[in-house]
Amino acid sequence: MENREELKALVKTRLEALGAESEKIIDVAVDFSMDKVLEHIMNNCNIDDLPVGLTYAYVDAVAGEYIGALVNTGSLVGFNVELTPKSIRLGDTTVETGETSMDSKFSALVRTLKKGLESELECYRKLRW
Repeated sequence: MENREELKALVKTRLEALGAESEKIIDVAVDFSMDKVLEHIMNNCNIDDLPVGLTYAYVDAVAGEYIGALVNTGSLVGFNVELTPKSIRLGDTTVETGETSMDSKFSALVRTLKKGLESELECYRKLRW
């Protein structure tokens, strides 16, 4: 696993690429999202650390968790809606966000970002006794 600060920098870079204003990214919310997604991976796969091969799926899932939490609490500020993608392609899945409301766009984005992680987890699972 990469160092936590390097992962956090990747998450912030991903959030900025998705339209977040860097000065409005909430560090505590990013940390919580990172811990939540990491715990999900470790519990789901029965492993003790983030495998290197899941780095970018992890970063996307953390970004999705962060955006989703802010949307659900009505706290989403500092995002340039114009930078929100009209379509998102991840592997063989494509989501078109032809809807006009901000919540609809971000909800589709969150679903897509989080879905990529689930498909990647299978090859890292270990049996739990």
